Amino acid sequence: MFTFAVRLKQYQNDWYITVDGHRNAVHLRQKLQRKGLEGSRLQQLDGTSNYTFRIPQTSLATRVQLQKILRQHQQVRLLP
Repeated sequence: MFTFAVRLKQYQNDWYITVDGHRNAVHLRQKLQRKGLEGSRLQQLDGTSNYTFRIPQTSLATRVQLQKILRQHQQVRLLP
């Protein structure tokens, strides 16, 4: 099974999720939306195939909750 890398970082109380590839980022963002976590628009990082989106502080999602949701997705490989 093909896996893709995902990074989860907190910056100024918001969560930033970086995903390798546009299609992967779209699918992951839609999965999080189905779980009730509203994400921002996708932004491509300059010169790479990585995309990032933000989950605002108002969603009250903790790091543990986000990691649990991300790990439920079989194709996700969380990176430090």
